[in-house]
Amino acid sequence: MLSHSATMHKIKSARRRFIMCAAAAAIAVAAASAPVVRDAQAQTVQWQELRRDDLGFRIEMPGNPTIEETKGLPRENLIRSIDAKAEYDQVSLEVGYAAYKNVSIDEFIKSFRSGLSVLGSPIDENSLTINGFPAREFTVAPGIVDGAYYRFVFVGNAVFSIQAVGGSSSNPTIRRFVDSFRMLMSTK
Repeated sequence: MLSHSATMHKIKSARRRFIMCAAAAAIAVAAASAPVVRDAQAQTVQWQELRRDDLGFRIEMPGNPTIEETKGLPRENLIRSIDAKAEYDQVSLEVGYAAYKNVSIDEFIKSFRSGLSVLGSPIDENSLTINGFPAREFTVAPGIVDGAYYRFVFVGNAVFSIQAVGGSSSNPTIRRFVDSFRMLMSTK
């Protein structure tokens, strides 16, 4: 059995640990709920048109997007892909073009759906037509990621992709990005 002074020492130590843990938790909550302050440069980023007449699309993107081109290997189905990426207002924006030797819309969508399923978030899927071309859009509810929006337009053996990750589909940055996408060709 512990002496009175040893018991009081344990009680005081436990109380100190509790107070320190509570203070740490309060600091973490305050930091998480504090307003995000963006620097003046982020607020003045100019949006500009990214136009690719050779690929047949245009879109508005903030700042100077990073553009990457990849060529597929002879044994791969991918011929080439071009991606333009930008980060703005805590949202990752990407527009892409991928040319394949052969692409099945159903297989592409099935594979994409399978990849999204690991997020464990509700997913809305809609079929659309853009300039006569079949398209699909996916909206992923916040979960592992803070929401995401994907649109794919299928033109022959090519796929155009518009992706925004980091907010809901009603986010003004995402809406501006997605709504600015235009095909420069049609099936007519």
